[in-house]
Amino acid sequence: MLASVLFLLSIAATSLSAAKGYGATVFGVSLAELPTLWHVLTAVTPVLLSVLMFLSLYTVLPNTKVTRRYALLGAALAAVIWELTKAVLQYCASYFPTYDRLYGSLAGITILVLWLNLTGFSLLLGAEVAAICQEHETRVPRASTSAA
Repeated sequence: MLASVLFLLSIAATSLSAAKGYGATVFGVSLAELPTLWHVLTAVTPVLLSVLMFLSLYTVLPNTKVTRRYALLGAALAAVIWELTKAVLQYCASYFPTYDRLYGSLAGITILVLWLNLTGFSLLLGAEVAAICQEHETRVPRASTSAA
């Protein structure tokens, strides 16, 4: 439940961040005219929400005990990849409108399927990094500090 709420909040924050570039107004206030702190918050908030979302998934879902440090490492990697994916797809959809000519009415579905595929990739890559780091820590014996 927490992950789905964080997912929706991250999408909403990214949408709000993208809307400021188009001169959108919220409650009669232009987003482009807001102070610099607002612009920083709209850039950082989606990343933080994504990290929290992936962290909650990586600590709750596995059928084993996951160290929070490695879950956070995998969540940070997945969140950065996911946010970059969202930014690239947003850029492509905004500045390359010729995909409508190629795919017609299926253009939106094509982009959605691509985004879902890349979302799954970032989710699994972060989980694999967390699992590999966790496994490496449990397999590597600690070096003894006493001299023989």
